[in-house]
Amino acid sequence: MPLLTSEFGFNSWYVVNLPDEVTNILPDHLAEINRRIANLGASREQAQYFLPMGYNTSNRFTGDIPASVYMVELRDTRFVHPTLQRVAHSIGDQIVDALGIPVHRDSEPGRFDIRRGGHDIVAK
Repeated sequence: MPLLTSEFGFNSWYVVNLPDEVTNILPDHLAEINRRIANLGASREQAQYFLPMGYNTSNRFTGDIPASVYMVELRDTRFVHPTLQRVAHSIGDQIVDALGIPVHRDSEPGRFDIRRGGHDIVAK
């Protein structure tokens, strides 16, 4: 699992979806949160649990071309969180442009669909 830190910044998707009055104070607010976390004296592993949701994290995906196509087709839909959908769409663009392999992707990336909130893994 990647260690969650503030090193990679706060994801822009969250920022552009906040009201202006919140966006204006966000940098100072996040800096204050980071300062307080640092003052806890917690290890990096413990400190990650105090970070607010919305920070970017490092991630590595490995696989061959078929696995990459599968991942893109699975994650580039309107039912996937926009932060991951954007990455999957970008990888799909690279596969199509560099290799000419057709990839089935969402034709309207970023489109809001209320049904996304109803998707869950539950016992039937």
